Amino acid sequence: MLKTLNHIFVDVENSAGLEVHTLQRYTNNSEIKFSNQIAFISQNTPEHLCSKWCATDFQIVKGGADQNAADYVLKDRIVAQVIMDKRAGRETGRIYLVVTGDSDYCNLIELITGLGWEIHILGWGDVNPSLSKLATSSVNLKSAMT
Repeated sequence: MLKTLNHIFVDVENSAGLEVHTLQRYTNNSEIKFSNQIAFISQNTPEHLCSKWCATDFQIVKGGADQNAADYVLKDRIVAQVIMDKRAGRETGRIYLVVTGDSDYCNLIELITGLGWEIHILGWGDVNPSLSKLATSSVNLKSAMT
């Protein structure tokens, strides 16, 4: 039996005021081991956010100039990862999304949880109620880490 994988995907533009070290402290406290740690940015992502994530162990994936470029690339990458894990015979695993309030992810969450994956939303501040309702769990790290 192959081990269950955990993947974390960060929509940098929708990570609000979350500091990378806060996220890492939370996930380290949870003793979660990640197979993938990926942060998604677009050409429109403010430089101060890009530099904050580029100086970490996260793989940086860049989208285009479209307003939702990072969202599109992130969604595609999650679907590709789920397919790749299934083809490799791995059990359904857990996906951690740092998206805070972006309800554009609702359809993706509904699809992926329908396939048996757990989706955990990690936000900085209140998490969009639509996301919380569809996700396996959601955590306001701003409250959890204080």
